[in-house]
Amino acid sequence: MTERPPFVDPHAEFAVCHFCGQTWDPTEVNGFDLSREEDYYPDMVPVCPEHAGGCR
Repeated sequence: MTERPPFVDPHAEFAVCHFCGQTWDPTEVNGFDLSREEDYYPDMVPVCPEHAGGCR
């Protein structure tokens, strides 16, 4: 099993992009931080390679 970031279920069969809903094999998952400045922990969500740069 491939190690995944903590914001992706380790048993998921596919990842789902937070922005567009695209699914892909979760062997490589990028994240986008939705947390606010005052949040102590980051609020990471999975994003597809198209949105990995935070273009939305």
